[in-house]
Amino acid sequence: MIPTRKFPDQAATPWPALLIAAGLTAMLCLDRAPVSADFVVPRRAGWALFQGAMNLAHSPGGAKAGWLILAMFLGGASLMLRQFIQALQWRANSARLKAASAWIALLLGSAVLFEAVRFPIALWLNVLVNVWFAPGAADLREPILAFLGAFWIVFLGGGAWSSLACWAVDRQASNLRRLALWISVLSAGALGLYIWAAMSFDYRQTSLAAAASIPDQPRQSETFLILNTREGKPGFEVHDAEQGFSGLADLSPDSLQRIEDYLARRPLSIFWRQAERLLWEGYGRAQDVPRLRQSLWAAQRRGDALAWIVLAQHLSCAPPDRLVEGLLEGLSDESRWRIGGRAAQMLAEAYAGLGLRDKSAFWRKKSTAALGIAPGLWSEPPSAGALRPGGVRGRVSGIKPVRVLLYARKDPAEPYSLSPARLAAAGRVDGGGRFAFTGLAAGDYFLAFALPAGRLPSRKESFLVRGLRGDIRLRANRPCIELPDLEIEASEK
Repeated sequence: MIPTRKFPDQAATPWPALLIAAGLTAMLCLDRAPVSADFVVPRRAGWALFQGAMNLAHSPGGAKAGWLILAMFLGGASLMLRQFIQALQWRANSARLKAASAWIALLLGSAVLFEAVRFPIALWLNVLVNVWFAPGAADLREPILAFLGAFWIVFLGGGAWSSLACWAVDRQASNLRRLALWISVLSAGALGLYIWAAMSFDYRQTSLAAAASIPDQPRQSETFLILNTREGKPGFEVHDAEQGFSGLADLSPDSLQRIEDYLARRPLSIFWRQAERLLWEGYGRAQDVPRLRQSLWAAQRRGDALAWIVLAQHLSCAPPDRLVEGLLEGLSDESRWRIGGRAAQMLAEAYAGLGLRDKSAFWRKKSTAALGIAPGLWSEPPSAGALRPGGVRGRVSGIKPVRVLLYARKDPAEPYSLSPARLAAAGRVDGGGRFAFTGLAAGDYFLAFALPAGRLPSRKESFLVRGLRGDIRLRANRPCIELPDLEIEASEK
């Protein structure tokens, strides 16, 4: 017999939706928590929550916490399934449950409702993590919005599922109207969310290349000749570098300009963070120092901690001037950033390079205190400042390079990497092949040359280089170095 009492519908029971939403939010918090507080984290309210999540993720109990979160999520799903089964038992007798049409309606309807719930949740979380909040942003609004969005979507889906169970077995018009109402609200919300994301954040685009109208394959490559020192002997190495990333984006000057235009047109999109990182990566590969700094500065102003780190390392290698000092002052703003021990060490090295002893000592003290290292165990970074007169001068003959590049070497064990974090200066040769870098700080450097794109071989054996100098070391007692004439020849393509 069919019981006469009224079944308490899923729509009036929020506990399954609460548990599922809480589980999804906890997973998001653990995944989006800052990797380490030793570097920089945007200063916002709610830091204690993210600090706890970060400590939990890196603690021995982190794996157990993951299982507890999974149990919370599965517990909510189990409650929803239990109430669905109760709805079947409450509304129908065994004969109706055995009807094939009832089970077909249940299976098809459940599949449709699952997708109707999954799609808007995935879309909502995509907007949160790719548009509004940077990785490791430690913004309390992110988990709150994630929880509220997931709760209401699951709550509506649960109500629709319960109504589906009631209608599938008794086919009453009142249950059909209730099911139609739940599905209409859920579908209208998902459709509205999709239209909003597509119109406002370019969600309809499949990639940044499509959104910014640039090729997704590099259109050309450059050959770089790097002067190095191996086992105390000067030498060189040759690398062929594509202007971009295969399958992602071309980073030629024209494409970089298109990305800038896209960011100006769409300051918020699901690709804006990727676009900003590709900008400073592209300008770093092109050794365009002013635009590299501009793109890094813009990215860190929007909460990109990685851009902050790269810019701080770059400024510690740059020739000291007022612009560099002003940029460091912006990076040192503790009202915007929580600056950890490693980041404080970067600032100490950068200020030491500027010759500002007091500020270097201030950040060095904060670094040792944050990392728990006794001051006497940490060597103080050498105070430099611009050497006067100071610089590197030389002349190139044979193959005329497109650009002459000067990179810093902070550690002899470092590879000879053309990273934007180590780019000190870039310039061009004049009509006679001469180049010069001035105003440099004391330190170790190496030279690299960008050779004409697509015209030369990328094998070291195809080059003949005379006048090798190897690494360059500038000191107060030798502030200026005149390099021997360098001759570059290529035997074959």
